[in-house]
Order: sequence, then structure tokens, then C-alpha cells
Amino acid sequence: MTRLTVRAYQAEDADQLGEVFYASVHGGAARAYDAEQRSAWCPEPPSGSVWRDRLAPLECVVAENESGIIGFMCFEPETGYIDFSYVVPAAMGKGVADALYAVCEGRLRARGIRTLTVQASELARSFFLRHGWQVQSRQEIERRGVMLHNYRMEKHLSREMVA
Repeated sequence: MTRLTVRAYQAEDADQLGEVFYASVHGGAARAYDAEQRSAWCPEPPSGSVWRDRLAPLECVVAENESGIIGFMCFEPETGYIDFSYVVPAAMGKGVADALYAVCEGRLRARGIRTLTVQASELARSFFLRHGWQVQSRQEIERRGVMLHNYRMEKHLSREMVA
């Protein structure tokens, strides 16, 4: 098994995160969304200043191994909303998302956030369910004139801190 490192996001990581996002949507999500839906969701890898500005207010952690960044997860530090959670297809199912999530949940617990929320894709829904989340509703959303579905989910954290 290769060595996995989880670390804080740095602004210079932005373009690599855009590549991970694109690869995850077009590779990993192919099991749940057709080509038209995936193209509407992410037509090209996000990059540049607009993408960096989109990530700037979020707290993000990245997972990397010897090949580079292979996953990332971001959340709004004041609300507990998980905004991005993506892993490259080759690393899916190998504990990368679990490691990222453990760091994010720990940081949110430390801030005193008691309710976490996410809008999870079909693929991510099972991941979050495995981590104790509950589906609140299935949603139909429009992206670039194409309908996709996702799930509004939440998790209530206990007041106990995990060591």
C-alpha cells in the first residue's frame, strides 16, 4: 500500500484540486450519472482565480501520495456544510475519503459545530450513510440545462469529543 498524507490545502493546490474534481465526476460518478449529466456538472477542470476564489472561504484538506493529490474535502467552518468531497477514481474505495472525512469531522467537532450538512451525489450518499449521516431528501437540480439528482443529508454530532 502506498503512503497517504492528509494535509491542509494551500492556494497553489487549487488547479490540482480542479483536476481531481473533474476526474472524480467524469470517472467515478459514471456509475450513477450519464455523460450529459457529468458534462453539465463539471464541463472542464476548474482552475485559475475564479476556482481559487471559490475555495478561499472554505477549510480544505487534501490527500496525497507519491503520485500527487488524489483527493480533497472542504467545508464551511462556521456552518458545518461540506461543500466538496472528491477522490480520483483509482483511489476510490481505498480509505482516502475516510481519512479526509475524519480530519474534517474532527475539526468541526473542535469548533463546536453540532450539525453537519451536505448535498451528496448518488455515489457519495453511501459513503456518508456509512459515517452515520441521514438522508433528509432527494433533490432534483439543474446544471447547465440538465437535470441531476443529489441528496440533502445531515449528521448530528454528540457533544463528546473524539480523541
